Amino acid sequence: MIKMAAKLVKIYNYPTQISCETPLAWSPDHRLAIATKKGIFIYSLVLDPFNTSTDINTKKDFIPTEPCKNPDILLAQERLTQLPLELKDMLLQDRVFASFNEDVESQSDMRYVGWSPHMKIAEHQGHFLIGLGYDYTFSLHFSQNGDGWVVQKNLRSVLLSHAQLKKSDLKDNKRFTCLYPSDPAYRDLYKKAYFAATICISWKSAERLITGQEGGEVVFWKVKDDLFQIVDVYQTDLPSVTAIDTMVHGDRQVIFVGSRDGTVHCLIKSSKQTSFLPVWDEEDRLKVINIKILQENPKNCKILLAKANFVIVIKMAIDLNKNAVKILEEHAVNAGLSQVVGVEQISVEDAHELTEDTFLIAATKGNMFFWTPGQTDSQKTDLGLQVDRTHYCSWGLTASPNQAIFCLLESVSSFNDHLTMREPGRLVIFTLASHEQIREKVQGPQFMPDYLELFRSSYVKSGLELPDSYENVHAKWWINSVGAQKSQTARDICQAAEIELRMTAANTFTEKFPKLDKKIRCAMYEFLQKHTKDKKILKKTNDFLRRNPVDECMECDVCKGKLQHLELQYVTCGKGHQLPRCTVTQFPLGVPSYRFCSWCNSPYAASVAHSTCILCTGPILNFQ
Repeated sequence: MIKMAAKLVKIYNYPTQISCETPLAWSPDHRLAIATKKGIFIYSLVLDPFNTSTDINTKKDFIPTEPCKNPDILLAQERLTQLPLELKDMLLQDRVFASFNEDVESQSDMRYVGWSPHMKIAEHQGHFLIGLGYDYTFSLHFSQNGDGWVVQKNLRSVLLSHAQLKKSDLKDNKRFTCLYPSDPAYRDLYKKAYFAATICISWKSAERLITGQEGGEVVFWKVKDDLFQIVDVYQTDLPSVTAIDTMVHGDRQVIFVGSRDGTVHCLIKSSKQTSFLPVWDEEDRLKVINIKILQENPKNCKILLAKANFVIVIKMAIDLNKNAVKILEEHAVNAGLSQVVGVEQISVEDAHELTEDTFLIAATKGNMFFWTPGQTDSQKTDLGLQVDRTHYCSWGLTASPNQAIFCLLESVSSFNDHLTMREPGRLVIFTLASHEQIREKVQGPQFMPDYLELFRSSYVKSGLELPDSYENVHAKWWINSVGAQKSQTARDICQAAEIELRMTAANTFTEKFPKLDKKIRCAMYEFLQKHTKDKKILKKTNDFLRRNPVDECMECDVCKGKLQHLELQYVTCGKGHQLPRCTVTQFPLGVPSYRFCSWCNSPYAASVAHSTCILCTGPILNFQ
């Protein structure tokens, strides 16, 4: 029996309802995207060790849903009005083609939100927010210097351009033959619309991504710099591709494809041939909502399927030489009468009583529960969450990158719509980790922002004890910065860790840029001379400072007076002007033209090209 209780962390209420198939997504850099009727909320985790709030510290951004005229037109309004009434009605009433009509306003309600791998597009670098709309918009958003989000790419236009230039890729889908218009010209328009309508995506490598289309196509993309290019299209006979996941083995790509009719296939693609093999070939009409590859070893591959109200784990052997799939095991659980909205595989490290394949499953109605493949429906165990969910239905479940916190997105049930004016939507944040597990995680070798922020919140709220030892110097500095407000011992440990990090950064910087400005080198050598115990570094700094005294190289930027006190973080002149020191170069920063860490506010000179803070690893932004 699984014994695991959830602890409520926070509930956010939203003045809007939820209507998205995949409304929740955590980015690897700890940002949570939430799709609602009014737009997309983005919560960025902010690791400020000096924050004294008991809540998880986040920065909220919002991308509103704004009606706009559809820029991707397949049929001009003048031509549409001249068509025979029967053909005109057919095109206007088609749920896909209508989104490409000139007279239709695009609302851009999201059916899916997700995040790209870390990549660079033009001058922007990071994880881009992916949005797939119900009107089949396919866009990438990026945060400009942490202030506001802009659409960086509109990939639906790329699909339409490809369809126009390479009509040979638009092949007939046998499932749609009876739906195509009889006129060849409009038949091509119909196929273009279904080809350009993206409903699922798998993006694991910055150089390539794969999408699934309403027309049953699997589209292979190549990404280089800011150029998105379609390199291949595979036409299936599926009614539409609703879920997709991929893995790469040598020169072969293995793609698992789920469809609206409930079938699942394995697409094996190499430079020589492409095979399309059945994995679940029963057309049970249980729409495939999600596919996750759990084990990528072809000889022992394991995938998870979310099909309507069922969760299925399939173990198989894939012979890449013979292009064959052999099913070894199948396990399934019924989530109830409503659709599955989220499945999270629980990390064994976080829960010692769980097996490797334990999953936390949420359905639209009913309790969340734990399930291990091999268990019957009666053996699944409900999760105890002390929240009244009587009037709510769930829309999504996701976990932070290290599973420190879990998020359940809910909306008021249509049976209780008298409550919609009060709080139509809410986000329930909870954790499965005990205080002991939180302490174990933050003192380990990895720097885990979600666990660190959960530690800070628990420390402020309940006085959680500081760890006795640390394997990561960044976590050592951050945790003791939190504890420094109450403990002198923590202040001493924090200062020692900061000196260590600053010295490492200064040494690396001088080695990378040997021809630094004399004033900057003077500031760095003064700092190293004061704190290092390395005889080789001491000799180098002593020789330099003997020829270039500090008084001649550094002065107050305000009054041009001599600097009298050079501390770890600040320098002070005789008139009392206090200037912050660059965290890398240790040079005094005068006018506010420097950069700063958006988490701990550590300052950086504009000439320092670091993108992450050397202390807390947070993103560095330009001063505004």
